[in-house]
Amino acid sequence: MLVLSTFLSLLILTVSSKLVLVFEYSRHGARSPENYHNPQIFPEGQKKITAEGLYQHYLIGSEMRQRYIKFQAFLPETISPNSLAIKVYASALVRTFSSAASQLLGLYPDNSGPELSTDDLERILPPFNLSFETQKKFNLTMKTKDEILDNQDKFAFQTNKTPATLHGVGIMMINQIHAREDLFFQGYEKVFCPRIAKIISKLEENWENKRILAEWRKNLFPMLAEIVLKDWNFTLNPANMTFENVKDIYDLWASLAFHQRGYELHFPNETALDELKHAYLYVMYYMYDLEPLALKASISQLVEDIVMKISMKIQNSTIPEFQDLKFVFYSGRDRQINALLRSLMELKDIRNLKDKGVVFFASVFLIEVHEEEGRWLVKVWFNDEELKMKCGEVPGVCELGRFFEVLKEAVSDNIYRDCGTESYRFTLE
Repeated sequence: MLVLSTFLSLLILTVSSKLVLVFEYSRHGARSPENYHNPQIFPEGQKKITAEGLYQHYLIGSEMRQRYIKFQAFLPETISPNSLAIKVYASALVRTFSSAASQLLGLYPDNSGPELSTDDLERILPPFNLSFETQKKFNLTMKTKDEILDNQDKFAFQTNKTPATLHGVGIMMINQIHAREDLFFQGYEKVFCPRIAKIISKLEENWENKRILAEWRKNLFPMLAEIVLKDWNFTLNPANMTFENVKDIYDLWASLAFHQRGYELHFPNETALDELKHAYLYVMYYMYDLEPLALKASISQLVEDIVMKISMKIQNSTIPEFQDLKFVFYSGRDRQINALLRSLMELKDIRNLKDKGVVFFASVFLIEVHEEEGRWLVKVWFNDEELKMKCGEVPGVCELGRFFEVLKEAVSDNIYRDCGTESYRFTLE
């Protein structure tokens, strides 16, 4: 949970600098497992956002309201559907669009959404920390089921306004970027980057990966195969398991552990679970080290949009879209956050993050652009932890020019050419 120090740091920033622009990239909220499905535990279906996941983003939106409206008076108190102050993008997936809609309901709570009943509120808090004010508002210190039942109005999405479905939010426009249009949110998925499809198939032949796989096949894979077979009746042959199986099993464990709907994977001890977590961390980041094109394909178009918006803003563009812009919100998946972390940080520093570099449901990557004594500074957080970046000595702070230089090294000048396709084109709308 966030303590007073974070608000004090925000106060210092407010006094010593002028906040000009805020970017948020967040992973969608908690969902059902990606590759395994049990309808008795997850009636939502496979890879579908859950009520808990929607609530995570509603809380994040409420926290953003505290920070940028109530505390700093940076964003307007009220918003209209045609406002240019806030730009929202979501990939063409129900879970990302719904996450964006839920967060907007928290940021501007003039509509209502679905109620959420739970007997453990603190369990479904997002990894993004909440201020005392937000905790108090939703009475998040409640411990007993009776207390929660007595205070349902404190944590439900409900307001006294006319209800709004998540796909009919009347707050403002959510720009959906369709999967078949460009690489903006798609990362290095094989269908969008044919060259990577061929390269990835050969990565396991790399000598380092061969060594890692041989080691895992002796110890880790037999344990994981036994757990999944016992608990979910999925038969996996340890000799044939790959890096993808590690990701799948971690995803299954994370979904079960988060939702606590009466079932979980039974690890023999905490050390065994730690082994899975370490393996998952390796799988999530090794691709970028062995194949830089994977990193470039993951964030080139996203970074292009961020850099363009910052540049137009600090140059005092007379175009209303940039002149009035204050907050840009991208609702996507974990791949882009992993790529942003990997481009801005050394791998050893990612592994030293508070949560050991793992991107959880509803993780938040936050970028603020400040004008301070005639210079431009960028301040960056991941789940409220200031990042030790390649471009700055002080954690969480980079001079804008150096920040741009680091990003430029991480992206491709022509990702379509590099990926071997001219079929998809990036557009702002």
